[in-house]
Amino acid sequence: MISYTLAQKEDCPFIHQWEQEVFQQKLPYDQLESDILFNTNSLYIVAKDAETIGYIGATVVDNHIDIINLFVSEDYRRQGIAKELVNRLSDYTETPKDVTITLDVKETNKHAIKLYQSLGFQMIDKRKNYYQDGKDAFVMKRSKE
Repeated sequence: MISYTLAQKEDCPFIHQWEQEVFQQKLPYDQLESDILFNTNSLYIVAKDAETIGYIGATVVDNHIDIINLFVSEDYRRQGIAKELVNRLSDYTETPKDVTITLDVKETNKHAIKLYQSLGFQMIDKRKNYYQDGKDAFVMKRSKE
């Protein structure tokens, strides 16, 4: 059975590994760990089976959440885990019924775009040359009302 919890110290190696491998983030381990454990504006939720299998990282300011990264291990994809991680974000805001969530997604990441659209996100803007490889990003937003 898959459980969802706030990230803890033991989840940091998994998150750091995938931040580097998938998202090419160069953040030092101790800085990431500090962000996860002590930054009150950072929110990391993990999905666990026998081990950590996925996570979502976001920043939270008042009732605005900005998704930074979302990752699910390949063997666990297409099981609704990513959807559940996104949906659980608003549980950690002061007024979960009145939260706005935004994110940037690479224009070529069709699976992610389809996922976010299925969750009620709409494209609101485009950032030219946003990624290191020169690809554009779509800015997507979901408001709960």
